[in-house]
Amino acid sequence: MTVPYRNKKIIGKNFESQIITLDKFKYILNKNIEMYVDIYKKSIFNIFKSSKFFRKAMIHKQDRFYKEYFFANSIQFYYSEIRTNRARPYLGKFYFLAEINDELEIVSFKGSYKEIDDIIDNLEVVTDKSIIKKIENSFEKIYQIKLRQPEQVYTDIYDDPDNFTTRKIKQEEITNISKLLALFVKRETINEVSKMLKNSELENETELIDKPDYLQIINIIIEETANKNYEFIVGLDGSFPLDEFRYIIEGLLKNNFFKIKLNNLYDEPSEFGIMGTEVFRDFDKDLKKEGLQLGFFDTQSDNYIMFIHKIDNREEIEKLSSKLGLNYFGSEEI
Repeated sequence: MTVPYRNKKIIGKNFESQIITLDKFKYILNKNIEMYVDIYKKSIFNIFKSSKFFRKAMIHKQDRFYKEYFFANSIQFYYSEIRTNRARPYLGKFYFLAEINDELEIVSFKGSYKEIDDIIDNLEVVTDKSIIKKIENSFEKIYQIKLRQPEQVYTDIYDDPDNFTTRKIKQEEITNISKLLALFVKRETINEVSKMLKNSELENETELIDKPDYLQIINIIIEETANKNYEFIVGLDGSFPLDEFRYIIEGLLKNNFFKIKLNNLYDEPSEFGIMGTEVFRDFDKDLKKEGLQLGFFDTQSDNYIMFIHKIDNREEIEKLSSKLGLNYFGSEEI
């Protein structure tokens, strides 16, 4: 979630602090560009840190216009209960250290939204000294983390083939993934997928050449079954059109011979696609009436891997997924 403005101008006064400075902000923004930062790990030993720090942050390098809105460079701070690597977090209270035209300010947004104007209309400049102190502590922690990071060298795998290699997917891996698929896919489809995987290859870093990578296998399945009449699992970007999402659900149902009347059609488009909406939970309400539900695998990114399965199989899917290094979750966790 990036912070939007109506104009390329902060809404308050330039924030001045001995801890939060413009040069440090830009250093954080440009050092080893990454979105998520863990300020500290959740454990019994860190139980008292919650009063001094935000646990997580997101770094947004933006400084751009989108339609009539301007998105600022920002660091977003939020509490530990909000997830980072699943659906983008749009519920709760969020704090942003934003930069526009070399000026800094701290703003907050509380609640949920479906339209970008909802955020802009509810943005507030933060004046609470305790919150500012917590942001200063968290900012300094992020800065120290960045200082300790070695510079990353980005190379194209094709420019340096010694860094990567490929290998055939092992029969053991095909068997394991087939056992998982059997919990939410027709037997005929599993047979088709197994044949396809025997002719597919995994990319591996040289030091991890024999390590199974079931998330990569899932992504291969998604790519190879896309738009086929047996497509049963999909990968969706957060910008996927909201008013077309029902067709994805209908396709997954049809391919597994489920017949359900969908009441939540979401006919109206959204500026931001499916992200930040209730679309998953709303469609789940219809599915659960028939003993079905949406399931998701954590992608380690802002994308969604989604499928439909019987509610009765959830516990078994969670257990087997965990054994394969896949993190399963339901729509209630988005």
